[in-house]
Amino acid sequence: MAKITPTSAIIIVTIMLNLQHLLNSNYLFTVNHDQFIEMFATFCGLLNIFLIVRQSNWNFLFGFLNAAAFFFLFQHQKIYADMGLHFCYMAFQLYGYYQWRLGGTKHHGVHVKYADARHFSTALGAIVVLALTLIYILSHYTDSTRIGLDASSSAICLVAQWMMSKKWIQNWWLWLVADVIAITLYLYKGLYFTSGLYAIYILMCLIGLYRWHQTWKLAKAA
Repeated sequence: MAKITPTSAIIIVTIMLNLQHLLNSNYLFTVNHDQFIEMFATFCGLLNIFLIVRQSNWNFLFGFLNAAAFFFLFQHQKIYADMGLHFCYMAFQLYGYYQWRLGGTKHHGVHVKYADARHFSTALGAIVVLALTLIYILSHYTDSTRIGLDASSSAICLVAQWMMSKKWIQNWWLWLVADVIAITLYLYKGLYFTSGLYAIYILMCLIGLYRWHQTWKLAKAA
């Protein structure tokens, strides 16, 4: 019998609860265009992070579909920084796939490790610069409704995605912070499926952090 991991159990329970809610409320028969895209992106996102935790290269396919769906959703919702962020996500899926398959000094794919202090400090500095740049752009050139949350979440996620492509373990730390900010933003916008997705992300990030750390420990001990 196949072993059910904690990550698998979280995804199965989440899908069952969402399906039960949809069937009981007749939601499937009244869903609008944005809600359909949101549901599609939600399930692709769950599969994406599940596969990331397991270090499967298939994560990039569902990551691309997730990013493309959210790009169109956020365009309609006028969350412009996140719209641009998910366009970058689509590009990062290609970059990440290359890194996981052919990256590293010997082009055999990158391995799980902790970023050194210099690289991690650079990443944190990049978040500050990106956030300030986005705040300026959003406040002067768009009608974004939640500039601070929008810009901060986007900056953290963008750097975390880059770190994930490198298989740096600290990417999970950044995702945890970004997920808390994102839940606040999406609840305000009424994107409840997306908010639920990010709540599940928090649990899965903790599992991913633990599993990647264990992988690093085993490799270091070998």
